[in-house]
Amino acid sequence: GKTVEIENIKFKGAKQSIASFVCDLKYNKLIKKGIILSTGDVTEAIFPNEAGNSGRENTTSGDKDLEAIANGKSFDAAVLEFDFTPFTDKISFNYIFASEEYPEYVNKGVNDVFAFFIKDIETGEMKNIALIPETDDPVSVDLVNSSNNSQYYIQNGTWDIHNIQKWKNDLPGGEIAYVFPFDGMTTKLSASYGVTPFKTYHFKIAISDIGDAVYDSWVLLEANSFISNGNIAIPDPNNIGKYFKETDITFLPETNTIELFSDIRFSTNSYELPKGSSTLLDSIVDVLKFTKYQLEIHGFTDDVGSDEFNKILSEKRAYSVAEYLIFKGIDASRIIAIGEGKVKSSDKDFTDSRAKNRKVKFVFK
Repeated sequence: GKTVEIENIKFKGAKQSIASFVCDLKYNKLIKKGIILSTGDVTEAIFPNEAGNSGRENTTSGDKDLEAIANGKSFDAAVLEFDFTPFTDKISFNYIFASEEYPEYVNKGVNDVFAFFIKDIETGEMKNIALIPETDDPVSVDLVNSSNNSQYYIQNGTWDIHNIQKWKNDLPGGEIAYVFPFDGMTTKLSASYGVTPFKTYHFKIAISDIGDAVYDSWVLLEANSFISNGNIAIPDPNNIGKYFKETDITFLPETNTIELFSDIRFSTNSYELPKGSSTLLDSIVDVLKFTKYQLEIHGFTDDVGSDEFNKILSEKRAYSVAEYLIFKGIDASRIIAIGEGKVKSSDKDFTDSRAKNRKVKFVFK
């Protein structure tokens, strides 16, 4: 989604254990597209369910974090990891868990497991948020099935090409039996977690076989559903500093404002936005969209030219930045553009480089 920033993406597992997918069903509202992870081969997720159990052994290693949850030895782990920065105080995303362990191996000690681990990078605290709704119990073969939490479970029928009338009488069931080989799967579930806006976390999506490496399981992650959808809040200024990756950011506690001296450098006598400035400005757009801040844009010039000329030029520089933010959807009433004129040697942001003084400063209030 557009309300989180993601970086440092890594995958560990067999090459055939991850893919993107498209699945446009007619009679079932599940997940139309996204990323699929498997303890076997993801391409085996698109066949009719003609066998009671099937799978592929990848002969890859397991995952210690999953073993701690399942209390058993893991095999053929598929692990997708990345760092993310949320813009509000909550994140969520949608997924489906499916397995060939259903229904024969429920409570038989071969409970394939998956987890969505969120790790606070600062404290090292890690939590699994792949939980059964309204509980602290993890979603698994043993805990979501026809007997336990059955409202979140879909038992897949065996596809029978010789009994078409059966499927005509049950079009949703026939569709799933024809499209998916999984013997059982969850309904579309949502995982969510409370976070601190603009603070960076580590996220780990992991799935593995437990007890044996034969029968496979899958997790389907819905495209564009990983979002920060909580309350808009005033973030910690230190976290905003990390988000902008700026070294020259100052928090003024007496006025509860944040000053950001940008790396946008204008050409001589120009107020046209220089190339490359959109990266910083788009980050500012995100901050304004998901906080309550008002923004002041202060334009500056170097010390060449008359005071009157520089005053007008600095205003035009501030307004050119404001126009970009407004074009990107920020309400004009939240932005004030101010022309400061030329930078004076007594100013704290003065440098001996004229080029570095042709800039703008942002003040979040």
